Amino acid sequence: QKQEVEQVAWKIRALLNQGIKGSLYFEDNDQVKNLNESDIAILSSSNADLTEMQKTLEFLGILCNRESRKSVFESQIAQDIGAILGAILHPYQEGKIKRALLSRLFGFNLQALIALEQHADGLSQYIEQFDQIRDMWMNQGFLTAWQFLLNQYAVWAKLVATQSRDNERRVVNLRHLTELLSHHSEDYQDAQNLYHWYLKQLTSPMEREWEMERKLSNEAGVQLMTIHQSKGLEFKFVFLLGADNTFKEMQKALNFSTAEQMN
Repeated sequence: QKQEVEQVAWKIRALLNQGIKGSLYFEDNDQVKNLNESDIAILSSSNADLTEMQKTLEFLGILCNRESRKSVFESQIAQDIGAILGAILHPYQEGKIKRALLSRLFGFNLQALIALEQHADGLSQYIEQFDQIRDMWMNQGFLTAWQFLLNQYAVWAKLVATQSRDNERRVVNLRHLTELLSHHSEDYQDAQNLYHWYLKQLTSPMEREWEMERKLSNEAGVQLMTIHQSKGLEFKFVFLLGADNTFKEMQKALNFSTAEQMN
């Protein structure tokens, strides 16, 4: 299995190199288009095989595009938001304030946090500000307080301050979670109830459609999908993992027959 994944990955690398050199291209109405990642698809009946394939391609520096089947509540940003909500509702518990500051939304590291604590009013200023945000939440609603916090501490800018391939995922997940909290704040108008609802999602993420991580704007890359997901789609190059497995291994998901068919 591992050998098959590596062979496919290196074959794709070779094809893409041909595309880069201009020796592998497609002609359409006198227009020439060199092969790129988006022209290639990898299909499998196993999500585990696709995951291994994605890791191998990314190791070779090949861009991948795979629909996420992961709950947004499983992300680190979701954990950070939970910590910040706890700090807002319990602003005088220093442990909760420190955990919030160490989140990706605030961007503190341990060294910066220690330096902050050495100032007489270092941590107290955040305690006071979080207390004000709590009052805002109670009196003006969750979304008003949350948007104030995001703007007050330049959270959006902090998430993309350092170059990382995960920047867009963090921003998209934060926007997604903000929308979910805002929507459910209408059902859980009491702040504590909304907080407890959120904690429940963190501890028991599911595969409900509305909580699945959203697709990123950059949809380019080798397409990785199950055979079922590929129904109705077309690609110029298609690699099929596990096509030589025994029928039992494939669990009858994909069968070939060499028997002659009668007309």
